[in-house]
Amino acid sequence: MISKVFLESWTENAHWAQTQSAEEASPKGNGPRLPRYSLAEQRERAAKMKLDDLRAYFRLTIEEASEQLRFCPTVVKRICRKFGVSRWPARKIKSIEKQISSLTPLLYSCSESTRVHVAAKIKRLEREVARFVPYVD
Repeated sequence: MISKVFLESWTENAHWAQTQSAEEASPKGNGPRLPRYSLAEQRERAAKMKLDDLRAYFRLTIEEASEQLRFCPTVVKRICRKFGVSRWPARKIKSIEKQISSLTPLLYSCSESTRVHVAAKIKRLEREVARFVPYVD
């Protein structure tokens, strides 16, 4: 669950970014430039972040997630390590999802024992993904 303070500051800045003119677009060309925080404000935002605030971004690469959160990747890593996440889980999640998609056709196998074994393995892999993210797509 996203903390209330974090969500309020995020919505204020999202509203500000929507009201900016087109000539203030970001140099990458993907929308308006978001407001920059002072170093003190960034530190305050980072201190208020919870692990649940990051879970929604675990499927993205750390670069994409940090861009959306408007932190540098180092700050995102530091927040993760504060809560015991030693590595950014995006690659692990993609790997598990790839395993699940390769096993899914075997559920329609002729052998009942194969179907039972594959179903159990898929269930185990889905539980492993659920450890990282609150839901499975």
